[in-house]
Amino acid sequence: MAQLVDEQVTLINTMTNSSLDRNGVIEKFGIPPERIVDYLALVGDTSDNIPGVPGVGCVRIWSSWRCHDCWPPSSAMSNCNSAPTN
Repeated sequence: MAQLVDEQVTLINTMTNSSLDRNGVIEKFGIPPERIVDYLALVGDTSDNIPGVPGVGCVRIWSSWRCHDCWPPSSAMSNCNSAPTN
């Protein structure tokens, strides 16, 4: 649901009584809300049975987005557990 967050919409976690605004999503996931769908489509999401693209992991996506002058900042690399594939 983080992809729905914007200047007027926040994500509320009722279990922890916390909320995420746009900056909170970036801090938690390493990417802005408008990139969540793209990211999950490429790397997959096992909790929702989304397989992702074979051979595409977080490092490859970060590299591609950086090469094309897009998101994310280099600090997002710390959230990635995938190794790049060549």
